[in-house]
Amino acid sequence: MIDRAGDRNELRAWFRLLLIHKAISRRISARFRSEFKTSTARFDTLAQLNAAGGEMTMGELSEQLMVTSGNVTGVIDGMAADKLVVRRRHETDRRSIVITMTPAGRNLFTKVRAALSKWMGEAMTKMSDAEIAQLIKLLGKLKHSTDSWE
Repeated sequence: MIDRAGDRNELRAWFRLLLIHKAISRRISARFRSEFKTSTARFDTLAQLNAAGGEMTMGELSEQLMVTSGNVTGVIDGMAADKLVVRRRHETDRRSIVITMTPAGRNLFTKVRAALSKWMGEAMTKMSDAEIAQLIKLLGKLKHSTDSWE
């Protein structure tokens, strides 16, 4: 039997974050597939491209997504085949490939983002606006703390 009395609150918070992340991710992933015929990886890629103004190098994209360039290449191959992105050689660095969102990619991102906002609102219906604001603030503090963690 596990002695939970000895667990620190930090560990309990970590496990709670993992459980919530897993539950939300599973539901969101299923909805992405069923309603938009897309994946979380594709949405994340479009979100990063959108945040960067519509285009990034493969290296930048890999870094922002925190995955290997091989993983990004596989996702981009499928997205390019579906005309959500186009790739071209970098104008000054011939070793780099630039990925650009197409109008179809922007359209998909806009639709999925709106649905995701709605779904997250549904997931948080038992929280007040003040509680959600407090959660955002606390998660920001946690991120700041982990950014300086060695």
